[in-house]
This record gives sequence, structure tokens and C-alpha cells, in this order.
Amino acid sequence: MTNRNYKQIKLSETEELSIIPLLNAENDLFYFSEESVSIKAFELPFFENYICLEVWMLHSTPPISLNYLWNKNDEVIAFNGYKEFIFDNLPKFGLVLNPQTIMPYVRFVLDCIWTFHGSLRLIEDYDEIEFSKKPTPNEQEFLLKSIRRAKITPTENGYSIDAVIVYGDSLFQSNIELQNNGILDIVSETLLCEKYRCLEPIFLE
Repeated sequence: MTNRNYKQIKLSETEELSIIPLLNAENDLFYFSEESVSIKAFELPFFENYICLEVWMLHSTPPISLNYLWNKNDEVIAFNGYKEFIFDNLPKFGLVLNPQTIMPYVRFVLDCIWTFHGSLRLIEDYDEIEFSKKPTPNEQEFLLKSIRRAKITPTENGYSIDAVIVYGDSLFQSNIELQNNGILDIVSETLLCEKYRCLEPIFLE
């Protein structure tokens, strides 16, 4: 998951030790131990009851990270690449939607969706792009012209959001409907450019 400048939380040694058995119970592919992982915790401004854990596997080459949501007690929930793991658990996450959290929440949901072409990366500034290679002058000019702040319009049931999204090697203007209960969907999109190799997601091999 892309780090969206969430506030990092310092975990105590006791908290870290209590998390490791929960990770092992949730994951069948890896065995976690105090020596094999480094755990970072981040506050999510749109969830009252859960925080995000970034778990680094120190003994893998290269090191890889896995993400979880933790209720600061006895439950962790693994990110699985689908938005449903968020939507199905919103009541217990303690969703908070207000003018300050709408865009961080939408970005979070889109960042959590993964396919063979990478995640859906909502961007509002050129500097937010994680380039896989240097853009050509023409690509840079087009991206600088096309990327802009998202536009949020209140609706009867929530919010309509007009935003720019990077997916794979393409850039889209997308219309997102966000309901007050936290469910969101991309209802329409317009292709702005494609086959920009500089936009291709970076995969670890």
C-alpha cells in the first residue's frame, strides 16, 4: 500500500509481541517471529477503531512488506487486493467521513485494490506519481497539464468525486460515487493517455 503520509504511531515492545501471533493466525504463507519482521504502525484518520500495520519481512530478498488493519487488541485483518475486505468491515472499523477525511479514505480504498496492472492510484499533484522511468518531455508536459485536484460535490446520499487516476500505464479522468456508509464505486471514466511506460507500476521480483 502506498504510504499517503499517514501519522506513524510508536508501538511498545509489548504491543509488537502481541501482534506477531495474530499475524501468524491470519497468514498461511509466512511464519512471523520477533527476529524476522519489522512492524510499523500508522494512524488512519478515517477509521476510529483500527490502525494500519506495515509488516516488513526482513529475511526475504529483497525485503517485502505486507499490510494489515489492527484493532489495537486481538484482531488483524490482512489486505487482500479487493475493496470488499474494507466494505464488509466498515461498521467495526468506525468510519469517519468529513471534509478532511473524504479524499484520504477514497485514496486508501483505491490503493488497496490490486490487479496484474497494479493499484488504482488517485493523484492530485504531479509530484505524487511514482515513476518507473523518467518521462519524456512530451509525457511530462501532458501529465503536468492533466493532473489536478479532485472535485468533490455533495449529493443526496454522499459525495460525487471527479478525480484523475493512474492505472497501469494509463491516465484516466474518473467519476467516483461515495455513499455516506463508505461504499464507493467508479461510475464512469475517460481515458486521457495510455502506453506511458513511465507510469507502469513498479513490481518487486
